[in-house]
Amino acid sequence: MQYFIKLYTVMVILTITVYGENPIEIIIKNEATNWIPIITLSIVFLGFIGTIYATSSNKKIEVLSKNRQEWINTLRNELSNYIGKLNEYRHVQELDDIAEIPIRNLLIIQEVTTMSTKIELLLNPKKQIHQDLIELIKKINEDIQITGKISSREKFIEYSQKILKEEWERVKEGK
Repeated sequence: MQYFIKLYTVMVILTITVYGENPIEIIIKNEATNWIPIITLSIVFLGFIGTIYATSSNKKIEVLSKNRQEWINTLRNELSNYIGKLNEYRHVQELDDIAEIPIRNLLIIQEVTTMSTKIELLLNPKKQIHQDLIELIKKINEDIQITGKISSREKFIEYSQKILKEEWERVKEGK
């Protein structure tokens, strides 16, 4: 019993005449074809293609994870700077020197507004929790300018922590 898969080809003779010259004959003989080397080469080729695809895919995931981690670090820094400025604003309100408060507050409010814009640009307006944080930042900024009071600081921290945790989970999963 043979363990080779064989293909028998039909003997074909092609005669080609090139502009009146001697005909050229191409003969394909009726022989058994051993498929094992062909199958082996096909498997090796498919394995090579699969390796290239997997390497390319892993590289994309690695770059994406690195970029996402950098984004998380940038967002965390901006969020903490924003909270720091809010705390500075609150401490300025408690100063004894009433004459100095409006000038310092104006500078702090300008910095808070700039930081708010940076944070808003870092967030994804399509995600609900990001939208909620953007709206909360707008409310905090409005309250500072209208009433001089900081509202919703704890809620800001809560939303920030949720966003950072969610994004960290995505980095860990490699998405």
